[in-house]
Amino acid sequence: MCFTAIVTTLIPQFPPSSYQNKLHKKILELKKSGLGYRRIAYWLNDNGYKTPRAHSFKSGHVYYILKKRRLRDEKYSCLLYTSDAADE
Repeated sequence: MCFTAIVTTLIPQFPPSSYQNKLHKKILELKKSGLGYRRIAYWLNDNGYKTPRAHSFKSGHVYYILKKRRLRDEKYSCLLYTSDAADE
């Protein structure tokens, strides 16, 4: 029996900008402190933060920033394994 393992790592085409990283880190920090999405949006707006497209924050923006980063991390951290069992 012979197995061949092919390990493929996906590399993001468009890595997040430094501002997006800063936003995600701040939102995650506020979320862990117990604030909800709406209160985080209010906090970001009151402290001069803007979305990456220069708009004011709404609760949906906060939610999707966290969701998209989580999905991106899951997508690019997984490894793809394939086996070749032709020689049994």
